[in-house]
Amino acid sequence: LEAIALDPSSMAAFSLPQEALTYKPGEAVVINRFANGDSERMIYCNVPLHKDEQANLQRLQEIAWHRGLAFLPSITVMAPRLLSDTRGDSEAALQRMMQAQAWRRDYFAPGPITGAAVAEDLRYGVVYFAGRDRCLRPALVCRPGRAPPSLCNEAGVERLKRIL
Repeated sequence: LEAIALDPSSMAAFSLPQEALTYKPGEAVVINRFANGDSERMIYCNVPLHKDEQANLQRLQEIAWHRGLAFLPSITVMAPRLLSDTRGDSEAALQRMMQAQAWRRDYFAPGPITGAAVAEDLRYGVVYFAGRDRCLRPALVCRPGRAPPSLCNEAGVERLKRIL
């Protein structure tokens, strides 16, 4: 299920710096530890999962397999995050995955978001990327005050969601 379709001519030559491909985040960047002893994983992709996270993911995969469930790649990549959000509750994570997949199939049923479909809205400067942070993550800026009055309604919110 294609979510975004871009014309190659609309992509800047250096949108992804080489450093982003070789960057290895430190443990403090991957996992945020709180003063009360709790922690939250901030990065899930392209970094190894801990043994308990791997075990939780294996359990979730087994449940899904036994139920004959299949997920889009964009949903499967969410599994470790959802397991973390549900404190390892495989059933709750699986429910969230099914809800996310149903939403995605419905939302993108008319087709992917294209550059042409959002070009006008991007011109307002309500949402734009403004470089990268020290960990090379894209910095997204949202300036709702730039939205014209004609978009300050439910229809405008729906258009903004398509940009985000």
